[in-house]
Amino acid sequence: LYTLAKIKSETGNVEKSIQLARLAYTLADSSASLSLQSKAAELLSYVFEKKGDLAQGLKYHKVFKALEDSI
Repeated sequence: LYTLAKIKSETGNVEKSIQLARLAYTLADSSASLSLQSKAAELLSYVFEKKGDLAQGLKYHKVFKALEDSI
C-alpha cells in the first residue's frame, strides 16, 4: 500500500495517495511496525503539504520525526 500511495503522489493523484497512505499507516500501526509507520507518516506529510494542507502536513511530519527518533 505504501508503494502504491507513493506512486499515486508522484503521478499527481493526491487524494488517492492520501487514502492509501492513511491505510498503510493504520495497518503499520496495528502491526506495530515502526519503520512502516514512519514511512507512511513521512509520505502523508509530503502529500498534505503538496495539497496545501499545511496543518495536516505538519501533524504527520511531527509523527514521522517522533517515530524516527524511536527506531
